[in-house]
Amino acid sequence: MAPRLAPAMGKDRRKEAFVEYQATSDPTRREELETELVLGHQQFCWREARRYRLLADMEELFAEAQAAFVIGVVRRYGRGVDAELRPDTDAWLHFAELVLKRELRAYVRRSGTFLAVPRTSGTLGGKAKAAPAVGGSEGTAAAVLASDLLPTSTPDPYEESERASEAEALNRAVATLPERTATVVRMRFGLAGMAPHELAEIGVVIGVSKQRVALILEQALVTLRQAFAPTKAAA
Repeated sequence: MAPRLAPAMGKDRRKEAFVEYQATSDPTRREELETELVLGHQQFCWREARRYRLLADMEELFAEAQAAFVIGVVRRYGRGVDAELRPDTDAWLHFAELVLKRELRAYVRRSGTFLAVPRTSGTLGGKAKAAPAVGGSEGTAAAVLASDLLPTSTPDPYEESERASEAEALNRAVATLPERTATVVRMRFGLAGMAPHELAEIGVVIGVSKQRVALILEQALVTLRQAFAPTKAAA
């Protein structure tokens, strides 16, 4: 459930605040404007953080998104970087979205608890179904998903070749798993053109309980992490 978020800032006020932020050298006033801007974009930050909700604690992701907004967007713009982007335009929002995406992806990678998985869900079966929100025993398993699996309105074109390579490597690794285990992984994370499924749905298909599916998934992810772990250089 979303926390109580401040009202969204209008584009005209955003432009005024950024113009003043660039013009003033008073640190107190700059801090006030930073606070106003980040509060006015809490809904934006929350929406971006939610893309990674299966990978880390949502409260931490939200805090990271707001910090990235201040440091990577507001202060950067205040130094005159990317100043050609007018804050009252869609181009500016797109830029801010890319900044938050980059920083949130870096935050998830720093946590070291995920397996890089390309965004492959829904490629063969029409519109992709959003990955289900999870909790409890499902949360640990879901934490290995990389942000690429989650839907985004702004895919990074510079990552397409890397993503294709990861997709091929992942499919090879999943194919080495026992047949039932591979089915669980593909159904849970929407691989091979499947839509993501709830644990209970997978249990119905393979004829086991939800708890058993979670155990199969945990064991599979341990194996996949090992397959993708960097090889240590020989001493």
